[in-house]
Amino acid sequence: MNRVEYFTLYFVYLFVAKFVLVYVYSLGASVAAIRTTKTLRLDFLQCLLRQDISFFDSKEGGSPSVKVTTNGYYTQQATLILVGIMLTFIETTSTTE
Repeated sequence: MNRVEYFTLYFVYLFVAKFVLVYVYSLGASVAAIRTTKTLRLDFLQCLLRQDISFFDSKEGGSPSVKVTTNGYYTQQATLILVGIMLTFIETTSTTE
């Protein structure tokens, strides 16, 4: 096998490894974000059910279901971003000598 074929296979293996690692990262970050959002929604629902009836008669904008959906979405997006930043930081600090 000549050097061109060797380095071509080397780059193909690197691509496959990077693809697998990015997939694992995406899956892990998504699972972490979904679990965080689930916990937040459960806590919100428990607190919401403890409110007095007069709380629901107030003129605040948006229903509780809209609020929990919006806040859950924002929390999920923030968790995904922060996990990505954390992994990038760990990768950067561990590869420098």
